[in-house]
Amino acid sequence: GDMIPFDTRSYLAEIAKRFENQGISDNLERICMDGYSKMAIYVKPTLEACLEKGIVPEAGFDSVASWIVYARKQVTGQCSIPYHDPYWDTLAPKIEPGKEEDLASDPQIWGDLPQRFDSFVPGIVAAIQRMDQKWQA
Repeated sequence: GDMIPFDTRSYLAEIAKRFENQGISDNLERICMDGYSKMAIYVKPTLEACLEKGIVPEAGFDSVASWIVYARKQVTGQCSIPYHDPYWDTLAPKIEPGKEEDLASDPQIWGDLPQRFDSFVPGIVAAIQRMDQKWQA
């Protein structure tokens, strides 16, 4: 269900502590960059594993939606953290409002997931719409 199996406050404190450590420092700009490739490498396998087990990956769909909304905010100048993506020319037309199905069907990112799982494209599209609504300026 909705139960999170760990103490979220402790986890947040631990993550904050890690970002304060200059020895392992990182920055949000680097973490956020290159979503087009990172989704295929890091997120797609998790979505696929969930779907294969009959689990609807709501949090996974939300992570995709967050990426899209972030990129859209970058386009409209509403984001203070720059977004860099070497595939921007490929990505940009797919993140335009109304093009969510194109993005959710992109074989470069998702492989055959849209064909194998009927819930995949609608799940991504619905998550983008929810996230877009949540983060309206």
